[in-house]
Amino acid sequence: MQDHNEKFTAYKPIDSFVEYLLIAQDAPQVTHYVRQLDGRWESEVVTDISAEIVLSSVGCKLSLAEIYEDVTFTV
Repeated sequence: MQDHNEKFTAYKPIDSFVEYLLIAQDAPQVTHYVRQLDGRWESEVVTDISAEIVLSSVGCKLSLAEIYEDVTFTV
């Protein structure tokens, strides 16, 4: 997690950096960060395997089912 925080902090000053996904490897969980117009970052955690994440900055939708295709989670 520390590596994630360091990278995220390093990328924040880049003007074109407006969305960031953190994808868990051990469970279906994606955290979607979006920079707001006032510069604040808001995040949404998505865990529903049938949910979609809309990446407005690149005009793309990703479903968790696609992200985790062929991944088997252990309990």
